[in-house]
Amino acid sequence: MDLSKTPWAFEDGSAEEILLFDALEHFPYGSTPFILLECFRILSPGGMVVIQVPDGDHLVRAFGCILGEYTCNRCEQAMNDVICKTCGQTEREVSEAAMRRMYGGQDYAGNYHQTLFTMESLEAKAKDCGLELVGYEEEQHQYVNWNFKARFKKADLW
Repeated sequence: MDLSKTPWAFEDGSAEEILLFDALEHFPYGSTPFILLECFRILSPGGMVVIQVPDGDHLVRAFGCILGEYTCNRCEQAMNDVICKTCGQTEREVSEAAMRRMYGGQDYAGNYHQTLFTMESLEAKAKDCGLELVGYEEEQHQYVNWNFKARFKKADLW
């Protein structure tokens, strides 16, 4: 199904949970509200949507080689030098990996990213669409994979 074409083929209030893993970043930033509003529409009262996207804050630090503020994508150690003390990867190699994560692999049609989110930007977009942040999941795992995974609940608007 093409998520950019709304309304989606689901009844109002028909889903208890929606998983959007590594999907939202493939759409233009301006499409984000339409996709999140569709999630709101098809969620049942109290329903949840779990969204995993690349972590813009972490990727920008890794891309810019801001030492000590990002992890090595191979061995998950903090980069405190121009060469990872654990695996020997250089900051330039880490920066290249961050760029590929930011823009997608670009190794087949559609494998590119059009949007980059921070936790704050995704929270704000979700809130504007009636979705309340419940919390972040698998924080350590997601951090070392340069992602974050957030769980949102359909807000009671009444």
